[in-house]
Amino acid sequence: MECGSREIYRNCLYNKAVGCLVVSEDFARKYPDAVLRVIRVYERARKWALRHPDDLEVMYADEAKLSLPVARVLLSRYDFLNPAIDRNDLSTLRLTCAILKQEQSVSPDTDLDKVMNDLIDMSFIIKEIDGEEIRQ
Repeated sequence: MECGSREIYRNCLYNKAVGCLVVSEDFARKYPDAVLRVIRVYERARKWALRHPDDLEVMYADEAKLSLPVARVLLSRYDFLNPAIDRNDLSTLRLTCAILKQEQSVSPDTDLDKVMNDLIDMSFIIKEIDGEEIRQ
């Protein structure tokens, strides 16, 4: 950006930054309290970011060694209003799955709906976070 680069294509539905906590099933099974604690900390940070956007931009720019304008652009791609993957995100992932098959990036007999259902576990975010239940 600072050198005159520009985006060729940007579609918010396809490259919306979604925060996901990635954890193995084994870890989640062994340490469910740790997973919930991390989710609670992420939630506190998300709420702080909503209340202090200017401070967030400065901190992000500093820590990532970016200029403030670049940090602002990058942070503008994050949706801090929605604390979890929602139906729209899942729909977008399903569209992406169709493209993966079309481009032959996965085996044609791969059941991508099953893969998504197996990989995305919403049970932790359904639990209460800071006294509010996160709904889908």
